[in-house]
Amino acid sequence: NSGGLPIDTRILAEAVDNVEDKYSLYAEYFAFQIAGTAHSFQYQVAVLCDKCISATEPDLIMNSFLKISDTIQIYRPVRGYPWVTDMFTFKLNNDDDDIPIAMFNCLENINTNIAYLVDTISETFRKKEYFNKNPELIPLVVLLHFGIISKDSDRFGIYKNLLPELAEQSDVKEFLFETIQSICNPYYKSRALYQLAEFYDKKSYELLNESFILTKNIQKPTLKFQVLEKIFSIVHYKEVDRTLFIQNILDELILTFDNIDGFHNRIIASIRLSFYGSGEFRKKYLAIALETLDRMDEDNEKIKLIIKLKPLISIYDDLLIKLNEMIATLKNKMHNYFVNSYYGRILFIETLNIPKSNLNLDISQNLENEDDNKEIVDLPNYIELQSLFLLIAQLNDTKLVIDQTENTDHLWIHLLKDTDNQSNIDKILTIGLHDGIFLTPQVAIIVDELIEKGKEDHISMLFPYIIKPSNEVLPVVQRWFTQYNNNQIKNLAALLLTEAKHVFESAIDTIIDLLKSDNDQMRYRAQRIFQHPERDVKEPSKRLSVLGEKTMMKILEHTLVKEHLPRFYTTYVKI
Repeated sequence: NSGGLPIDTRILAEAVDNVEDKYSLYAEYFAFQIAGTAHSFQYQVAVLCDKCISATEPDLIMNSFLKISDTIQIYRPVRGYPWVTDMFTFKLNNDDDDIPIAMFNCLENINTNIAYLVDTISETFRKKEYFNKNPELIPLVVLLHFGIISKDSDRFGIYKNLLPELAEQSDVKEFLFETIQSICNPYYKSRALYQLAEFYDKKSYELLNESFILTKNIQKPTLKFQVLEKIFSIVHYKEVDRTLFIQNILDELILTFDNIDGFHNRIIASIRLSFYGSGEFRKKYLAIALETLDRMDEDNEKIKLIIKLKPLISIYDDLLIKLNEMIATLKNKMHNYFVNSYYGRILFIETLNIPKSNLNLDISQNLENEDDNKEIVDLPNYIELQSLFLLIAQLNDTKLVIDQTENTDHLWIHLLKDTDNQSNIDKILTIGLHDGIFLTPQVAIIVDELIEKGKEDHISMLFPYIIKPSNEVLPVVQRWFTQYNNNQIKNLAALLLTEAKHVFESAIDTIIDLLKSDNDQMRYRAQRIFQHPERDVKEPSKRLSVLGEKTMMKILEHTLVKEHLPRFYTTYVKI
C-alpha cells in the first residue's frame, strides 16, 4: 500500500450516498490497485477488471479515474508504471454523454503496461450502451485502441464490436479518415482528426491543420482549450519543424484562455498554460491562477485547488507570501491544517453516512472545528475510527516535518535558491539512484528555471534519473527538445518524450547516439526504448501502424549502428 490508509476504501465507496465522496473513495481504491506495490500486480489488476470495473457504471469509472491524481494511495507514481491521469483537470460537462480528453489521456498512459484494463473499460462502456447515447465517440475509441502498442490488447475484439466493417478494409487508415468526415460535432471531429494524425504519416500535417481549423467552431472554451493542447502535443511528435503552425496553436491557446469563465476552470487553464512558456510568461499565468483562487468562496473546491497550486507557487517568494496570507485568513481551522499537510488530505471529504455493517466510519471536513455546530451521528465506533484516521495523518505529517530537509520537494526548492550547494544535489541524486526522480510539475518548473539561467551543467548529473513527466509538463519537455542545442538537455528530452509515448522520427538520431553513451543509465534507457527486457523475441511488440512509416525509415537509415535492428510489426495496412 503506497499511501498507508488503514482501510479498504472500496467498502466506504459502496456505502456512501454523496456522489463526489463516492468518486473520491473509488479513486483511492483504483489508485491502490493500479499503482500499488503488491507483488501480484498483474493478477490484482485482472481481478479489478473482472470484479469491479466490468460491473461499474461509465460515469463512476470516468469520474473516479480522473480523481486518481488527488489520491493519497498513489502518493507518488510507482516507477514501473506511468502516471494514470492529469494532475490539473477541468470540470466535466455533465450535460454531455462525453468521454473527456483527460480520460483518454488516462487510458493512453495506462495502456503501456496494462492494456487489458483499457480493453475492459471500453467493453464496459459498450455493454452499458454508452456509445448508443453518443455514437460519435465510436471512431475516437477505435483510434484509441489502434494506438495501443502492447500485444496484450484485444484491439480486434474492440473493432469487431464497435466498427465491424473495419475488418473488411484494405486501406484501414483511409477508411478511418472517411469515417471521421461523417462526424458532425466539430469537437469530436477535431479530436478524431488529431488522433488519426498520430498514425497517418502521409497526411499527418493535413489532419492536424484540419483539426486546428475546426477548433474555431468549438463553442465551449474549455473543450477548445483541451483540443488545442492535444494538437500542440501531437505536432511535436509528428511535424516538429512546423514552427509557424506551433506558434499559431500557442496564440490560439492564449486567446481561448481569455474566454474561459468559472473560477475552477479558469484556474486550471492558467496553470496548464503556464507550462507553455518560461520566466515571466509562466509567472504571469500562475499569478492569474492565484488571483482567481483568492476570489473564490471558502469551500472544499477552493481548499483542494490551494493544495494543488501550492507546490508551484512555492517557487516564487512574492507569490508564496500572497498564498500564505490567503491560507492564514481561512475561517475554518481544519482547512488550514489540510493545506499544510499531506496525509491529512484524506480527511478532506464530506461526512460519510455509513451503516454499522460498514465500520460506522465518519470522516468530517469540519473535524475539531470549534465553530461547527453540526450534530455528529452517535455511532459506537465513530470516535475511535475518526481518531484513528486523524492519528495516521498527523503521525505521517509529523514524520515529514521532522525529515523535511530530506523531503524531495523541499530539496528542489533549496536547489533553485542555492544552485551551488552541492549537498542538495547529492541528496536529490541519492533519491534518484533509489527511486528515480519523477518530473512532477514542480520539478519541471525548477529544472526549466535553472536551464533558463544557464545552470544546466550544475544539475546535469541528475538528468539520467529524471523520469515520467506528467501530462501537463510535456510542453516544457518539448521545448527542451526543440529549442536547446545543449546535448545533455536534448538527450533528456528525447528520452522523456519517447518513454511517454513511443519512439518518433525526430528523436531517432538522438536515441541512437545514446546507445553509445558513456553514461550507463542513459544508455540503458535508450536500449529499453527499442528492446524492452520483458519482450518476447519471437513476438515483436512494436507495430509499424503505430510508429509510422517516417519513423521506420529513419531507423533503417541507422542499420550500421546496431548489429541487430529492433523488431517491429510491419502490418500498417492490416491492423
